[in-house]
Amino acid sequence: MQQTRMHYAVIAMAATVLATAGCADRRQLDRPEAARLIAESNQFTGRRDFEMFYEGSTYRKPPTPIEATLKALGLVKSLPSRSGAILSLTDKGKQASQGWSLNPQMNWGFGVMSGKWWNVPIAEPALVEVTGIRKIDETSASAEFTYRWVPNELGKRLTNSKYGSKLHNSEAALQLYDDGWRVKSVEQMF
Repeated sequence: MQQTRMHYAVIAMAATVLATAGCADRRQLDRPEAARLIAESNQFTGRRDFEMFYEGSTYRKPPTPIEATLKALGLVKSLPSRSGAILSLTDKGKQASQGWSLNPQMNWGFGVMSGKWWNVPIAEPALVEVTGIRKIDETSASAEFTYRWVPNELGKRLTNSKYGSKLHNSEAALQLYDDGWRVKSVEQMF
């Protein structure tokens, strides 16, 4: 009987140690954990680098690099007009544009000009490393990190110095909750 009580006491002590150790691990924020949290956060993965494309009447000759690339991929067609050209999405372009977004700052109306300003994604970020963590207080921290832009098919066709091996710096704000650390926000990424 006494042996059974001792057995239960040892099990209870082991459970307490494991539970406490689990809590301590969740409160600990090191560089690998911060990198995992940032790389998996919507604030990071939801970012895209984009080029703006105007679907409608244009006066530009020659076309901008994004216009020429979209045309070469069969996503845009150009119809001549007296003042330049009218750019419109092809059926293939309409399908591709489901992954694009309208630029809210530019689609407020231009009087006689009618058209749409699209944000066309050309790259997404890839986290390289967390370079430092600064603890603000017991429940908040800031993590500095480097990343690079990885171009998609469209981005590979455009020449842009932001891509390739060039590293960029940013910072993420992290908050400690009862279940561990979470990314609260990620600084603007260019």
